[in-house]
Amino acid sequence: MHRLLVHEGGRERPSKTNLLDVLLHSDEVTLIGITHHELPDALNRALEVRSKFWSKIQIVYPNVNNMHRLIDDGIMPNNRLDEWEASRVTVQMILEGKRAQYASQWSCVDCMQPLSFIGSRAVVGRKSNIRFTPLLSGLDPRNLIPINISTNTGLFAQISQAFDLVVSNCAAIVEWDLIGVNHVDQSVFRYYGIIPRVSISALVTPRNAVFPITVILPYVKSLDGSYVVLQERTALNATNAIGKISTISTRVCTADVVNLHPGRFWMNLDANPRPATDTFNALSGLFEGAVLDKIVWRRAASRSLREELGLDIALNRLTEWRQVTHDSNGSKLYFQVFALELRQDLLVDELGLIMQRRPNAAMRKYRLTELQRLYENDRLNHLLQTQFETVFLPLFQQIQVIS
Repeated sequence: MHRLLVHEGGRERPSKTNLLDVLLHSDEVTLIGITHHELPDALNRALEVRSKFWSKIQIVYPNVNNMHRLIDDGIMPNNRLDEWEASRVTVQMILEGKRAQYASQWSCVDCMQPLSFIGSRAVVGRKSNIRFTPLLSGLDPRNLIPINISTNTGLFAQISQAFDLVVSNCAAIVEWDLIGVNHVDQSVFRYYGIIPRVSISALVTPRNAVFPITVILPYVKSLDGSYVVLQERTALNATNAIGKISTISTRVCTADVVNLHPGRFWMNLDANPRPATDTFNALSGLFEGAVLDKIVWRRAASRSLREELGLDIALNRLTEWRQVTHDSNGSKLYFQVFALELRQDLLVDELGLIMQRRPNAAMRKYRLTELQRLYENDRLNHLLQTQFETVFLPLFQQIQVIS
């Protein structure tokens, strides 16, 4: 098997072309890097052009503990942690859109051991080459020059073995979501168990299963009133309802219950949900029929804001609005709706931070008249569209959205 290795690269180098070329022309590719900050855009562009999916694509990230070690050791600045998290979320989302058809052909994994080098490896017909960058103590990898090695040298085999060793010390980035059971009192979510995060419509779950979701409606205040801040859904920030305007939302997962970093509850994706639930219940103290503490919903909302918008907020800034139970495509969804006033003052402009940290989030301000026009033209996502007058319009009036 012939392989090509191409350095992840940094913004100082024209590496995006190299990365995109690898994604466009490879049959099989494995990328190993730190933040993979250019990967979401390159991956999406490659998927638009390629006639078929890769026979195999693996993407390796350092786990959160190793990210903190790299920062603490002065190898890279603190803001790389934000890039790392944004890339993991976006890349996983892009590939999850292909999970049903190509589940066995892709994986996103966390490396559990400290990385010694970064790069990528790909099968490109009969041609092969290696290009990689070793990580050196105290030196930012984006300022280092990659090493090129041809396949007819002994070093190629050694680097390939090192590459395989890194992959062998990885674990899949898999989130486990909470599910509940339908109850007479639909204003309360009652816990049932956990399931691996896949498309809700593809799940084989109990007939009366309920999925808990937090919804956040950001807004900004001005002298004349407030503007609602919503997202335009694109292929880089959503897997469905592309082109619609939506709030920010996420399913409640195991990390929100035990306050661990996403991905810290490790169970194989193929594990049976019942034993996984038993293991998680022993860790978290939850039991079937339990009512979730309010802080769990706030943690989920806070995590969603951090992952999708790059904002770290205090939990008490979230204003609880309403709980909504709603049917969608045969599934019952339980929504906890929060409102969040974004800061725009002399010290911080949080809307500006979102534009800087998450340009692919596609967030913008809306007046009430614009929102009503979108509603009339069926441009809002499913929850906003179906609950516009009963749930969201009273909220718009409460926060005094400008007409």
